[in-house]
Amino acid sequence: MKQFTEQQIDDIIKLRFGAVVTRQPRTAYVTNKALGQAFGISASQIRKLYMKRFEQHHEKQLPLIQRLRKTPQSL
Repeated sequence: MKQFTEQQIDDIIKLRFGAVVTRQPRTAYVTNKALGQAFGISASQIRKLYMKRFEQHHEKQLPLIQRLRKTPQSL
């Protein structure tokens, strides 16, 4: 799979939803298929990219104690 920067993923989100959003809104202006063709990857990979970005944003909003629970314990 191609590697995309955070900026490129934000651009995909802008194209799909009309703005940089932090969770999936109801209105989408471009299909995943069209974005996939524009970026040279499949529609499902487009969806995975922006859903992963939404999850990252959600995790940043969690309180510190919950973020610490999600990280693996290393000894």
